[in-house]
Amino acid sequence: MSLIESACGPPEEGLEMLFDNSERINGHPAESIEPFETFLNSAAGDDWQYVRDVLMDWLAHYPEAERPALISRLRRTDRRGFLGAFWELYLHELVRRLGFDIELHPSVSGTTHRPDFRLRRGTAMIYLEAVTIYEREGSPKHVSSRHDVLVDDHRVIRQRLGEKTRYYGRQLGAPFVIALISYRPTTDLKELLAGLFGAAHEHPEMIRDEAIRRSRLAGTNGFWLTNKGVQYQDASAVLAAFELLPSTIARGQPWLIANPWASHPLDIELPFNRVTADLATGKIECEEAVSQPALLFDLPPDWPTSPRFR
Repeated sequence: MSLIESACGPPEEGLEMLFDNSERINGHPAESIEPFETFLNSAAGDDWQYVRDVLMDWLAHYPEAERPALISRLRRTDRRGFLGAFWELYLHELVRRLGFDIELHPSVSGTTHRPDFRLRRGTAMIYLEAVTIYEREGSPKHVSSRHDVLVDDHRVIRQRLGEKTRYYGRQLGAPFVIALISYRPTTDLKELLAGLFGAAHEHPEMIRDEAIRRSRLAGTNGFWLTNKGVQYQDASAVLAAFELLPSTIARGQPWLIANPWASHPLDIELPFNRVTADLATGKIECEEAVSQPALLFDLPPDWPTSPRFR
């Protein structure tokens, strides 16, 4: 019996399957050139079956009318297609379990662009947009040192966030959160903060002055703060994750970074690691969450249990 059948009841009748029911004998690790969905579909063993069952459980919660398009993206033979679709599926399940009512791709007055999610909980309304930063083309999946490659992730972060924010301008009239995931092994919290605050992430006086003052510093400008002052105040926060995969959802805790200059502040408690900037002192504080993602997703903390997932 599968995890879904034992823990959640049988799959929803008529639910299109992401994986087939063939016998699985593939005991080898995934190869870098192998499509992600192809590997998940063929990987043998209970741990991989648990991963497949959880993804199917999440798909059962996804709106039926939108489900075929998402499954089609998950089945794409390129790694990027799968990872981008997985991030959206993960976000949908995440906010569902946090008690939000979810509307996919709502229309917004004044623009033809549609954000990925409009969320409501009580009197709160939030717009959420997903962004994926992929591995560099032609680069190895893992690097032995950050010095092995030119690390410019902060610039890519700044560019992608700017693109998304410009789509909507001031049209939303509510908190706008950009959910960003990076699959570059060189992206970490420091690169993320450099992308958001520029050189100010290490210079509190710049946050107090609301401008970058040292033009000779590498990676000077940030998404929210530049040498001309504050910008993109319509982006209320960034929800970020690094290299999150279907097999690491029980351990991958996202970071929520609030925009201290937001036009529509995100005034709601969410159980994530959190970064806040104090405008009075200029200090950036990082606080890790008490609760673990495994609890939110109703999974054992060591899920999956095999050491190869560590």
